[in-house]
Amino acid sequence: MKNTFHSIICHAPVEAVYQIISDTSQWPDLFETCVRTEVLEKGNDYQLVRITAQENGREMIWDTHRTFLPQINGVDFYLPVPMPLLTDMQGRWRVVPLDSGGSLLFVERSFVVKEDVTGLVAGVTTPEAAVDFMINFIERNGGSEMIAIKSIVEGKDQQEDELSLSFESSRVLPFPGADIYTLLADAANWSLLLPHCQAVDMLYDDGSNQEFIMEVKTAYGSERIRSIRRCRRDLLTIEYFQPEPPPVMSRHTGCWKLNSIPGGTAVFARHEFQIEPNACRNLFGEGDIAFYKQRLHHALEKNSLTTIEACERRLAGKK
Repeated sequence: MKNTFHSIICHAPVEAVYQIISDTSQWPDLFETCVRTEVLEKGNDYQLVRITAQENGREMIWDTHRTFLPQINGVDFYLPVPMPLLTDMQGRWRVVPLDSGGSLLFVERSFVVKEDVTGLVAGVTTPEAAVDFMINFIERNGGSEMIAIKSIVEGKDQQEDELSLSFESSRVLPFPGADIYTLLADAANWSLLLPHCQAVDMLYDDGSNQEFIMEVKTAYGSERIRSIRRCRRDLLTIEYFQPEPPPVMSRHTGCWKLNSIPGGTAVFARHEFQIEPNACRNLFGEGDIAFYKQRLHHALEKNSLTTIEACERRLAGKK
């Protein structure tokens, strides 16, 4: 069974977030890939819902049985009629209140692919290819779902949306996810691993929660960036936000996620940021919002891929 995990912090009450995850009738308007939903059956604490979605031009249909747990702001689900490539899929949505008044939203999904996937999805001919297809499908949609929910419950206006961008980069490495995770979690020694990291001042690290200040080298000089991270070895995920991001950004959050696949590990790096136009103008010169977002997208993606490549070199050297 393969497992995935997505989460995001929403600066909104728990009730507002729970209302969205529990009401699938809103999903076609919220989620880009969701075409329609239809309630086939319902009771006091459950619904059976048929969902139609698009994936790279392909229409995918599945039924999901959803049990509502309002006392813990949760929804448990399983697929009695799974997606075409699967024999089983189940998971849970949870909304956890934060002391700040906001909410932590997360969703866990587990699935099993069929032994024979011939003719079910174009281009997918083996169980290994089916696992890759499903992980990519879930990763793309899971991240965009989280961002869409956050945007709605926080009531972002059009200007904020114009200044914001989210994206995900990925590479496959021929090494166990646990080994890659160890390198990514060991931020205290990043100056020995990453070419763009000059020093790390570790302020707190209990093995799960970290706070540190990293000095990084850029094309425009050195920057000191404060980062707070939540590390989950059991899920092979590291989520972070920067309370003091570089001046060209007013907000920057992200996540490292490692998924085991045949022959290695798929490494995903997700970023969500909002630009600071005046600081961008001072650093990059005159340009429009799209130009500044493109420059930051390129810089963040380059750092992510450089980090992945550094992990690959280190692990290759241990062979």
